[in-house]
Amino acid sequence: AVGQVEFNESNNGAVGTPVDMIRLGGAPLSDYRISHKNWQVGDSLCINARGDHPLFQKRWSHNQWAAYGSDRCMELAEKDNFQGRDGFLGPLPDYEERCDSVHVKLNKWQVCGKFHGKNRWYLGPTLEDVDLEKELQDVFILLLDAKLSHGLDLSFVTH
Repeated sequence: AVGQVEFNESNNGAVGTPVDMIRLGGAPLSDYRISHKNWQVGDSLCINARGDHPLFQKRWSHNQWAAYGSDRCMELAEKDNFQGRDGFLGPLPDYEERCDSVHVKLNKWQVCGKFHGKNRWYLGPTLEDVDLEKELQDVFILLLDAKLSHGLDLSFVTH
């Protein structure tokens, strides 16, 4: 999320509207991403445009999206003036030569799972297609840092 100061100082051409800090209820701007309650259409965001992050799967190509039904998705989205439940981000443009981040305006968002319904357009794999794997592990210690254990119910842990 881009706040007023960064928006005013941006040399990258920030677009949209800076995030109103009052909406975050005193929380730091870094907490914007934690809850959809902080998000508002028109917000100015700074996104990571690199496609080479070692922990993230590379985004699908235009050809792969087409095989999964993106043309039908865009037909449905256009029919609803891009305000309905259909839409997809697709592959990011190749920004790697110029920079690592890009300023964008939040035009739409919705909870994941409400748009990748196979009954509408998406023909690609879903979590239902993944085989569950179960592995018995004899773990006697659990080590988590503060970020990984945030919101984790540890009431089952004994001393």
